[in-house]
Amino acid sequence: MASDGAKETLLAGTLPTEVNILSSLEVFRASGMNLSGPIDVIWMFPNLKRVRLDGNSLTGTIPTTINDDNPLLISVELDDNMFNGPLPEGIGNLPDLEILSLGGNKLQGNIPDSF
Repeated sequence: MASDGAKETLLAGTLPTEVNILSSLEVFRASGMNLSGPIDVIWMFPNLKRVRLDGNSLTGTIPTTINDDNPLLISVELDDNMFNGPLPEGIGNLPDLEILSLGGNKLQGNIPDSF
């Protein structure tokens, strides 16, 4: 139970595609929740500002269209998962990005020139 008296819901397994009905979602936080599989559905929220999914078993790549699909991103915390592949070239072009935390993954390649 959360300290403010609010009930805390824990997630596990894969993220259901039905979460895309939350089109106005700005913050998605599910740290250390035993989530697994890809998170493609997360990038379907055009108003998304903060993503915190660290400490799970998530897989896949960071989409090459992240800067076009999610231009309002301020914080992306995906560390300690199993993401692979390169960083998208345009991720450094996100105008308001302040935090990008990707340690503890299996990312490959160079840091994009956009940084």
